[in-house]
Amino acid sequence: MKILVFNPEHDMALADNKSSFLPPAVIRKMANDLSFLPTWIAEPGDIVIVDSVERAEIFRDSIYNKVKKKVGEGVCFASFKEPFKNVCSRLSIDVDNAELAPWGWDGYIKRKFEKWGVPQSMLPSEEKLEGIRNLSSRRVAVKMLPLVADAIGRDFCVGESFVITSLEEFFPLAEKYEGVMMKMPWSSSGKGLNYCYSTNITEKVKGWVNNVIEKQGCCIVEPLYNKFGDYALEFKVSEGKVSFLGYSKFDTANQGTYQGNVLMTDKEIEDYMCYILGVDVDKIRTVRKVVEENVRNLIAPYYNGVLGVDMMIVRDYEKGDFLHPCVEVNLRNNMGILAHELKSRWITNAERFDIHYNNFIPNDKELEYIPLVPEHDKSKYTARVYLQDKNWFDNVIFG
Repeated sequence: MKILVFNPEHDMALADNKSSFLPPAVIRKMANDLSFLPTWIAEPGDIVIVDSVERAEIFRDSIYNKVKKKVGEGVCFASFKEPFKNVCSRLSIDVDNAELAPWGWDGYIKRKFEKWGVPQSMLPSEEKLEGIRNLSSRRVAVKMLPLVADAIGRDFCVGESFVITSLEEFFPLAEKYEGVMMKMPWSSSGKGLNYCYSTNITEKVKGWVNNVIEKQGCCIVEPLYNKFGDYALEFKVSEGKVSFLGYSKFDTANQGTYQGNVLMTDKEIEDYMCYILGVDVDKIRTVRKVVEENVRNLIAPYYNGVLGVDMMIVRDYEKGDFLHPCVEVNLRNNMGILAHELKSRWITNAERFDIHYNNFIPNDKELEYIPLVPEHDKSKYTARVYLQDKNWFDNVIFG
């Protein structure tokens, strides 16, 4: 039995790494408004921590009319507002056989569990948390990238990434490439990124790099690629064993901020990547196997849980399209895993999964959607899936 919690401040907590860390109010609001989301990946017998138990139960009952499946059947709801010992009594929780399963493990969520009254026997040690934080650094992707790309072949893969510890190391890289992307080792999704061109290395850019090195010990520098699409490989790690959960296809803004997932089956994503890259499916599955092998070697000995390896298709207008097989490694649950569950398990005719701020998007009244969380007059965030016609995938591929 698992106790699931949506804690979207996870990456921010890793970056801050201080006992005084408190998420911004807007992120705390996101956590409350979207707290129902883990229900979609929960199993019977699990418990999901929500902002309002009553609201969650009413929403679960109402969603059947739209999904025609018993979402959250056998799942119980609890709240941090109710003392943990009371929750255990009410739901007959055996703490010796219960597992805490936040979106991602960090010091802040551990302290939140402690404040709730969870016994230390259920919590990871500080040493374990430090290990997770180290594996969550973008330096892991820097290490994995050449191992994967070289094994698959540089005629198909692109990707270079460097760890620098001084501004003097930055200048040769910035001058070598037409443009470079700079990344903090730890930051929340789509944050902690900057870029510049070799002809415009300003004092502001230098200051940004210096500041990152001073605060986090190093800075990641990569060539600036012409991205043509974002993808991810999703895995589960358990006691040294790695299992493939599925693919995901997602959208980001220019600065890398997550925007949503295109909901496609694994076969559809494989077919789409084959079409764009001009290869057969065996090539895509080779990528999957090589990445899985590196996850097994570099991460599995030290980590249990789910993770995602982000990839992207890079378009070179002279040489063609290539695959960047390891852009980021995310040691936590992620929207790609949720999107995969939504498509394969719950809403098979869905086209897209989006998270919206202020509960509004232009023209949304013209689109048929299913809410994934309770929506009410005080909501600021909501999550929805949008439905498709049966020929949607053929239209994507062939126009």
